[in-house]
Amino acid sequence: MDSNLGKSCKLILDLIIAFAISIAVPVFFSPESETLSLVSQERLFLYALVFSLSYLFFGEVIGSRERNPQFGIAGIFLLPGISSFFAVLPLLLSVWVVEYSFIGRFAVGKIIICNALGSSLSLFCVNLFLSTHPTKCLLLLSSRRKKTIIDNIEKGSNIFRWVSTEEESDMTNSNVQKLCEDQKIDLLVIDESKSQNSLDIVGILSKGTQVIGLLEFWQRYLGCVPPSELNQAWLAKLDLRIRNPVAHKLKRAFDILFASVALVFCLPLMLLCFIGVTLESGFPFIFSQNRTGYLGNTFILHKIRTMCSDAEKDGDLSRGTQQSG
Repeated sequence: MDSNLGKSCKLILDLIIAFAISIAVPVFFSPESETLSLVSQERLFLYALVFSLSYLFFGEVIGSRERNPQFGIAGIFLLPGISSFFAVLPLLLSVWVVEYSFIGRFAVGKIIICNALGSSLSLFCVNLFLSTHPTKCLLLLSSRRKKTIIDNIEKGSNIFRWVSTEEESDMTNSNVQKLCEDQKIDLLVIDESKSQNSLDIVGILSKGTQVIGLLEFWQRYLGCVPPSELNQAWLAKLDLRIRNPVAHKLKRAFDILFASVALVFCLPLMLLCFIGVTLESGFPFIFSQNRTGYLGNTFILHKIRTMCSDAEKDGDLSRGTQQSG
């Protein structure tokens, strides 16, 4: 099964569940004096639509429909709960603007909890279905790249069923097309720099196989690109220009203001760190070093020293790290 279809199913289910919950709670699980229980049916449907669309938006921003193994089992309910909380805010605002009245806190809590539970259950069911109907994936890559991708993918999910092939150099265009047709391959991953001139992409697509490049696969299914895979062609697609100088200056001013306020609150803790570093290994307690920043510009980094003094001059940073504990 195509994983994109699975994500579409999650979106549709989340929309239906959020819409149904925002209607069911005021109708069946709230007192008659509740604000949403007193509005007309048309307005209730409108508010339900506001909540459901808001939940889709915040769920996409927070990533509640993605697999997040770093959160463990708690993430199954945590992220939908956070998304539901933020989705309630536009609902509260719209009800206040139209009805000039607030939704009761118990009704808000019921909407958040019920929607988070429903969304978590639907996410679990879709992921379970995807794991039993995995996407057939053919990696037309070198053995090293295949192993790296498979190891990283299988850490968090089992939505793919890998189809074994010959070495990349031994696969011809006819072999690839025949394999995609015989094995009913859903997804073919290629190295654009090597395969785009030798493969008949249109012919493969006509067999019902989706074709994507290696870097796009990393971005779509793993959310990152290893530095070893970066090339000039991929970097050329990035747009690092400052399109809005005013917004850039405002952000810079906000960064300075926020850092200044945070510095005041963190100053007592920093003083304790300064004293500890000085007592353990003497002065200086601040480490400064040139670093490369935005668009290759260099800046001076200042931080609390964690290694022994002048450790970088000896060329053995591991020894300095061990000495500093």
